[in-house]
Amino acid sequence: MCYLLTIKRSAVATEPTRENAMTNRSIANIVRKYASKTPDSTAIEFGTRRLSWRDLDVRSNQAAAALRAAGVSTHERIAFLAKNCLEFFEISFAAAKLNAVVVAINWRLTPSEITYIVNDADAKVLIVGPDFAGTISSIVENINPTLQIIAIGDHPQWHSYEAWLGPANAADPLVQVQDEDICSQLYTSGTTGLPKGVLSTNANLFAVMGKVQSAWHIDRTSVNLVCMPLFHIAGCE
Repeated sequence: MCYLLTIKRSAVATEPTRENAMTNRSIANIVRKYASKTPDSTAIEFGTRRLSWRDLDVRSNQAAAALRAAGVSTHERIAFLAKNCLEFFEISFAAAKLNAVVVAINWRLTPSEITYIVNDADAKVLIVGPDFAGTISSIVENINPTLQIIAIGDHPQWHSYEAWLGPANAADPLVQVQDEDICSQLYTSGTTGLPKGVLSTNANLFAVMGKVQSAWHIDRTSVNLVCMPLFHIAGCE
């Protein structure tokens, strides 16, 4: 009887909650924290579009639900091929909430190089911007046939991003992460051979953030203008 009671108490103690999920360092905890503390403050502006921290939290939950429904689980890869856009951040936070990894692809690469990266990463889902739908159409026969392709905007063959998102009330998946878990996979330029996937862990990312915050005088009132492409480490991290 005592043994059964011990197991029961342990299960209750580890039940997933937002508070439990936020005990470790994770990209997902950035949006969780500010959605809780300053939900109506601006998180991102892009052109005439604006997302509050609440919006970003909700939409990344929706994207996480859609990714999970597409078969994406812990440590799996989501490829992203588009110019800078809000959807990148929604997918990045969604992936972090699943403890999955976004692979942002350099859109200046040739179709054959893009094919190589998508296949090398073994991506389960590919998000494509309108500028590159033609590129993906030209290589679709050379990539994994089980890959689910999602178009930002309308496309005659693929699900549109907005229609693909999960339900508006989608719950945070609350997947626990560890410092050693991979949070980013960016590819080298491949100037001396095939591109190599460079892995960054949560520990890597937060170590850098801790060092630059003071040196760059970043505080909670700072606004970051992202002018680098998001497939580059200077843009996405």
